[in-house]
Amino acid sequence: SYHRLFVAQDDRHRWLRADNIWHTQMERKDPHGRGLPYSDYVDLAFLYNPNIRRVLVIGLGGGTVPKRFVRDYPSVTVDAVEIDPAVISIAKRYFFVKEGSRLKLHEADGRQFLRRTKEKWDLILLDAYYADTVPFFLTTREFFAIVKTHLNPGGVLCNNVIGRVGGPRSAFFRSVYRTMDEVFPQVYAFRVADSGSSWVNIEVFGINGNARLTSAELRKRAVALKGKLIKDDDLLARLNDYIPGPLPTHDVPTLTDDYAPVDKL
Repeated sequence: SYHRLFVAQDDRHRWLRADNIWHTQMERKDPHGRGLPYSDYVDLAFLYNPNIRRVLVIGLGGGTVPKRFVRDYPSVTVDAVEIDPAVISIAKRYFFVKEGSRLKLHEADGRQFLRRTKEKWDLILLDAYYADTVPFFLTTREFFAIVKTHLNPGGVLCNNVIGRVGGPRSAFFRSVYRTMDEVFPQVYAFRVADSGSSWVNIEVFGINGNARLTSAELRKRAVALKGKLIKDDDLLARLNDYIPGPLPTHDVPTLTDDYAPVDKL
């Protein structure tokens, strides 16, 4: 297991893992505001489905997205699933995560939670990590098929992937992309600006719908929805981080329950 550290530094709270690689952060003066850069990109989901009402978050961390969605989108309700009770405790104690009629916390394994419920959502955010890797069983074709069954028509999966976009160390990202592309009718990816130099956050969206949107159509929707439905001043700039496909995936495996060499990739 690993140790968790809580420190106060400048005007931010940081929750750091012992290897000091992954962390979550919160502005103390705005506990319900934006945190790490990748969390801002989740709002892009509204471009693919403007009618998002029910949101499921797998992997709580500091609760940045659940808190912000509850504040910024009054018609949205959020379920957040977290396997580690210590993370839930820290989120409540230090990161102002408060349950209510529009935010429910569930202590459970994300995959088992989905297998045991019949509920469906409009947006599912996958953001589950431990130490310096991701649970392999949350990366497989079988898992994404389970996720798809819990998305309403037009629903969106937003998968937070840490890796590289290209080059010899991009195999994990491209394997996840290939695997999602075998399950979802449409897949889009965005490289998160300012998320790192060696390893970056890449937000991969799987859409439970057949209508492919071009970059021009996404920008047109963004112009219409920015500041109205979507509460993100930098929405148009984020579209510049779109990774155009099709991506080369011939040299990477589809991830399955029988074969998912996540750590090697």
